[in-house]
Amino acid sequence: MERQKLQRQPRRPSHGKKRAHRYNAPAQCTLSPWYCLLQLWATRPADPLKMACASKTDEDFMRLALEEARAAMLEGEVPVGCILVSQTGDVLARAGNETNRSRNGTRHCEFVASEKVLRQADGPALLRNSTLYVTLEPCIMCAAALQYLGIPEVVFGSANVRFGGCGGVCDIHKMKVPKSGPRGGADAAREALPGFACRGGVLAEEAVEVLREFYATGNPNAPEAKRHRPLPNAST
Repeated sequence: MERQKLQRQPRRPSHGKKRAHRYNAPAQCTLSPWYCLLQLWATRPADPLKMACASKTDEDFMRLALEEARAAMLEGEVPVGCILVSQTGDVLARAGNETNRSRNGTRHCEFVASEKVLRQADGPALLRNSTLYVTLEPCIMCAAALQYLGIPEVVFGSANVRFGGCGGVCDIHKMKVPKSGPRGGADAAREALPGFACRGGVLAEEAVEVLREFYATGNPNAPEAKRHRPLPNAST
């Protein structure tokens, strides 16, 4: 027995060295190829285009909305424009007012841009994860529509002291209504209205200046009874 113990003792450290060598040697690493691919994907270089989109500020996006407002003015529309931006900084849609051209009082730029997104794949989900940049505070009608569409954030330029639904006249964006079921079998179920975040004053002076430029010459589509300024070519 003593001889057997003496013979086994040298084997133990030798076996330990082999195990240490096996686990410490990088050449014998047995990681899954899928794990290695995931590691490479996680450490891939950042997409320069996405970085550029993510680095844009509120003012950058508002300038795009102002471009839409100016384009609408050239078409004889009240110059209000907007864009819808995804969480990654991609512009989902852009639009200006179309009320005069369509003879439809609901064709405010917020409606037009939202409709463009709804026509895309996963449109409702895109809207629920987007930010609206609009040159003028949404009116009460548009603010209510934004509630039902589930747009979580609105950034506007100038305040709308006559018709604003985001603090100008009413605080539609602060209204929160829980989900409700049918009542007595006559009323349909209603989804919850969670409200939405809202902030303004981004490039407000530029937004006001565009409106002043339009109204300085008189709105050609306004009824005569409501016209505050005569048209340049109107006879005296």
